[in-house]
Amino acid sequence: MSDVSELTFLKSFKGMDQLVHNGFIFQYERENNGKRIWSCILNHKVDCRGRVHTVGATVKEIKEHNHEPDKDEIIVRRCFNEIIEQANNEPEDPKILYVYKKLPDGFRRGVGRID
Repeated sequence: MSDVSELTFLKSFKGMDQLVHNGFIFQYERENNGKRIWSCILNHKVDCRGRVHTVGATVKEIKEHNHEPDKDEIIVRRCFNEIIEQANNEPEDPKILYVYKKLPDGFRRGVGRID
């Protein structure tokens, strides 16, 4: 199976790249002969074997998940990413600083620090 849709990325709570594809979030696992292998972020939590292989900007192979996509989780993570980006770009804005300080410590520690 191949998909030529644009790849979308987020940052994890630890600042690592994550791939978003078809309503699932994947973490980078390894690279092999120019092929990047991404595993489902729920692979340890619910023993999901969902994976995608990418070559450049193309998804080359998809292995099925054992759970439904979680579009709400993607929305939440995108919001966190936007807050961090704004906090890093406008560290003096008191509203941004207030929201930034309300984020979980692990997320602030992984992506950036402005306080």
